[in-house]
Amino acid sequence: MRPAKQSEAGLVTSRMFSYLLMAAAVAPAPFVPKAEDMKAAFSYSTERRGHSMIVVADGKTIFEDYKAPNNARSVNPLASGTKTFNGVVALAAQADGLIDLDDPVGKYLPQWREGNKATATIRQLLSLESGLGSTGGGLRGPSWASVLDDPLTAEPGTKYQYGQAPFNTFGAVIEAVLKTESYEAYLTSRIFKPLGISAQWTRCDDGRPQMGGGGQMTARDWATYGQFILQRGQWEGKSIIPADLWDELVKPAASNPRYGLSCWLGLPATGGGTPVNAAPFAAPWVPKDMFMAAGAGNQRLYIVPSQKLVIVHQATLLSDPRWSDVGFIARVYGQPDPNPDSRTGRGSRPGLGGGRLGGGRG
Repeated sequence: MRPAKQSEAGLVTSRMFSYLLMAAAVAPAPFVPKAEDMKAAFSYSTERRGHSMIVVADGKTIFEDYKAPNNARSVNPLASGTKTFNGVVALAAQADGLIDLDDPVGKYLPQWREGNKATATIRQLLSLESGLGSTGGGLRGPSWASVLDDPLTAEPGTKYQYGQAPFNTFGAVIEAVLKTESYEAYLTSRIFKPLGISAQWTRCDDGRPQMGGGGQMTARDWATYGQFILQRGQWEGKSIIPADLWDELVKPAASNPRYGLSCWLGLPATGGGTPVNAAPFAAPWVPKDMFMAAGAGNQRLYIVPSQKLVIVHQATLLSDPRWSDVGFIARVYGQPDPNPDSRTGRGSRPGLGGGRLGGGRG
C-alpha cells in the first residue's frame, strides 16, 4: 500500500523557535497517569484518523483502546516507524561481532569501495547522512540490489537526507555478513522471537522486506518492542542485546542533532533544512530524553526512559492536518495544549503537525 500524497515537512521557523525557548524555560512535568487524560488523548487521536493507542508505564499497560474496526489483533502499517528496526539490528550485529557501526560500508559491499562512497560508514547509513539520497518508491520501493549502484548526492557525514534507500542498503550489508541467512530471518530470530512478537511486510521488487517503511505490526507488538528498547535489550531475565550498546541508538547525527541511529530524538533542531513536523520536544512537559519511531499517517512509538514510559499511536496512512504531536502528548500528560490550531481543529501550525517526515515517503 502506498501512502497518500502529503505535504512537504515544515522547516524551523521563528514561531517554532519561540516554542523551543518555551520548552527550555519550563521543567518537564512528572508523568502521573490519569484515566481521564488517557481518554482525552485517545479522543483527540480518533478525531484525527487515529485508531489504536497504548500507554505502558513502568512495564504495565495502563491504557489500551481501539476504534472499530481495529482491535488488539489488527496488524497496521508502521510506515517509517519501521526504520528503527534497523538501528536495533545494528546493535545486535555489533554485539554478535558481525559488524562495527564505524566500519566503512565498502568493507561489505564492493559497490561502496570507490570514490566518495569509500569513506561512508554503517553509522552514517543509519543516521541518514551517508550521502545516499532517497530513491522514492513509497512503501514498496526498488529492489535492494538496484540501490547499491546509486551515486551519492552529498559527501558522507555532511548532509542529512531522509529516505528509504540507506536502510535497504544496510540490509544488504547484513546479508553480506550473514551469507546464508536473510536479514528478515536474523531480525526475526535475534529480536522478534525472544520478545514473542511478529511483523508482516510490504516487500520490495525483489521480495525482500522494505526496511525503510514496509513493516506492519499490531499495536501490542509495537509496544512490546518499545518496552524492549526502554529496557536496553534486557528481557525476562536475559540480555538479548548488551545494555552498554544502547546509547549508540540515541547519539545525534553530526548533520542533524534531532536524528539518531534510525530514530527521532527530542532535541532542538539547528540549521535550515531540518524537518520539525514530528517534534514533541516543542512541548515543555516532555522530558529531553524522549525519542521515537515515527511514520507517515502519524504512526508513533514514543519512548521516555526517565519516566519508564512507552506510548504507541497508530492511525490511517492518510494524515489528518489537524494532528499535532504536541497536542497529543499534552493530553497524555494532562497538560494544556499550547497549539491553538490543534485545539480548534483549524490545522497544525508550522513545525508542530503531522504529515511526512523529511523528504521521503513514509
